[in-house]
Amino acid sequence: MSDKTVSISARISQDDAEFLSQLTILGAKTPSDKLRAILVEARQRDLGQQEYSCGLRLMRDMYEPLLDRLQQAEYETGEHSEILVRLMQWLPDMAAYVVSGLPNQEAGIQEKELAAFEQGVVERVFRLMESVLQMGVTQKNSCYDPNIINDRITPVLELADTISRLRQS
Repeated sequence: MSDKTVSISARISQDDAEFLSQLTILGAKTPSDKLRAILVEARQRDLGQQEYSCGLRLMRDMYEPLLDRLQQAEYETGEHSEILVRLMQWLPDMAAYVVSGLPNQEAGIQEKELAAFEQGVVERVFRLMESVLQMGVTQKNSCYDPNIINDRITPVLELADTISRLRQS
């Protein structure tokens, strides 16, 4: 890739110009800086559809401001929700896997590729389920509502018990 820069000019609507001026991008102050940052993000998004690690970095960058807002709100209120933190940590991996792991239609999708993709999705879903179920070990949880997990876990346990009994018969 060449280090040579090319000057471009574009006409944009007043709304887009106002949006660009108000857009906050770390390290980007001028419209040119912001446009370059937007191009970098678009390139990462395109690469993220091909490579898991690039997609994971992009998803973490996307979810990080949300986690920061959550943690700031928790700091200000003195509250904490372990389930929200676990979910926010799980989401980037799941999203990156789905975006990068879906077989490419142009290459001709093979049944084994779809099965492998499904396996990866199921593994991630069950990791989240196990993580949430671990929170059911105690009566009270580190959540805004300390009973939220306990209140919801009974139907899940009943369903799991029914599945277990059906499998034994």
